[in-house]
Amino acid sequence: MARTEPPKAEELLQRSYYASTADIYDGMHISAKDEHSLALAILGALVKFHGFESVLDVGSGTGRALLELAEQCPESRCMGVEPVAELREVGYAKGLSHRTLIEGSGDQLPFADNSFDVVCEFAVLHHVPQSRAVIDEMCRVARRMIFVSDCNFVAQGSFFVRCIKRVLFGLQLWPAVKWIQTRGKGYSVSDDDGVQYSYSVFQDIRYLRRFWKHVVVFPTKGQSGNDGSALLSAPHLILICTDKG
Repeated sequence: MARTEPPKAEELLQRSYYASTADIYDGMHISAKDEHSLALAILGALVKFHGFESVLDVGSGTGRALLELAEQCPESRCMGVEPVAELREVGYAKGLSHRTLIEGSGDQLPFADNSFDVVCEFAVLHHVPQSRAVIDEMCRVARRMIFVSDCNFVAQGSFFVRCIKRVLFGLQLWPAVKWIQTRGKGYSVSDDDGVQYSYSVFQDIRYLRRFWKHVVVFPTKGQSGNDGSALLSAPHLILICTDKG
């Protein structure tokens, strides 16, 4: 789908951050055996076990997920979209083709409905102002599964802070708190990660259950447990949705 409106100021700020750090992006954001490595291992196993033939990675960055999936699942067709040209260039230098990693934004995926067996994302949703816009596009383009590997802001900080966040999250007051904290911007900016929003995979679970019959949450960092305990104790999780309704 062609984009119908220009990027917002915060989106341009984030793209500028990635463009300026593209050459050192992998060193800043990728480490061996991190939570996304575990998520990729799980995704690769699912793709092989179920015989999924096609995978789309949303917000591919420099192509980490594409390269690992190509190694794990050589018989599957893997593609990625990434809006920042400088990050794509790093991916091309690693050996990805221009047909594998293309220009595109998560909220306007340039593909028809049900184009891929699996649509995934790794650490993208906490960088966008409206996670639902990306979630909707992932659901539209996915045929059999969506796979989300992202953060849970509620489980970040000391136990006391996490408990406060848990209460505010349950009362749906956290957006108002964050609006006050950021003086109306709704996001914060850091040298380590650019533009960031308070995001939790839990905020989209109920919504996703409207479109998928099975929605599973699995912690990739922190303690495991049911939805309630993971909300308070797991700062990073994967969300797996299968059987499109």
